[in-house]
Amino acid sequence: MSVTATAKLPEVVELELAKYSNTIDLLHAGAIDADKVFRPFRLVHGVYGQRQGGENQMVRIKLKYGVVTPPQMRALADTAEKYANGVSHITTRQAIQFHYVQLDGTPALLRQLEDVGMTTREACGNAVRAVCGSPLAGTRSDELFNIDPYAEQCFQHFLRGPLSASLPRKFKISFGTTDADPLQQTNIQDIGITPVEKDGKQGFRVVGAAGLGSMPVAPVLVREFCAKEDLLPVLDALVRVHHKYGDRNNRAKARLKFVLKARGEDGFRALVEEQLAEALQ
Repeated sequence: MSVTATAKLPEVVELELAKYSNTIDLLHAGAIDADKVFRPFRLVHGVYGQRQGGENQMVRIKLKYGVVTPPQMRALADTAEKYANGVSHITTRQAIQFHYVQLDGTPALLRQLEDVGMTTREACGNAVRAVCGSPLAGTRSDELFNIDPYAEQCFQHFLRGPLSASLPRKFKISFGTTDADPLQQTNIQDIGITPVEKDGKQGFRVVGAAGLGSMPVAPVLVREFCAKEDLLPVLDALVRVHHKYGDRNNRAKARLKFVLKARGEDGFRALVEEQLAEALQ
């Protein structure tokens, strides 16, 4: 099985792939430090070093709001066999992970994925991770409108964004369809977004700063109703809160939920309004 490119890649992607390949060359030449320089660099590109040692890598591939096309499925099958061990691991946050990828094979792998519209950019590290969406989007009789176009806008807005890969800790976003949707995950994310209607106008309810782990935190209501045109600025403000106020000294307390715990609900919402004002300047 083989998959070939059908369109020229954007210049930003070409430059990124060239830099990635060149950085691996610098690593092999001993020109950069493996831990201090290369490790954070490869994480931005969705590449983890596996603990078995050697050059085994885990590569995480974002599937935008859980959508994958037939050509992309063929590319995943092809690359899993060509670069990994033939297994595609599906994650709980709508990503695909390959294991046992050799480091020198990652540049070609990343290019082949980009050729079919998939990316590993910011799939790992202290970054805005995959934007998730309910797999029932567009199928439920009780949904107000399809979330996919708004999830796409969100994905594109944060991909390679100025703050997206320099956060204190990872940051997760998810779109639901309705409160009755059993597959929506909006209440366990850094940002959860659900379509709502108010006074005949469609928009979104936005909650934030939730999390699971050993210290689960329920989300805070950020907007009971957010107009569609205001959604990206509000989401951007929440990312800015994390960037500015997240704990960069204690990784164990660096998630956005700890800002909420420290500030309280009213204090947290005040930080969002502060950052929203800055974002709109």
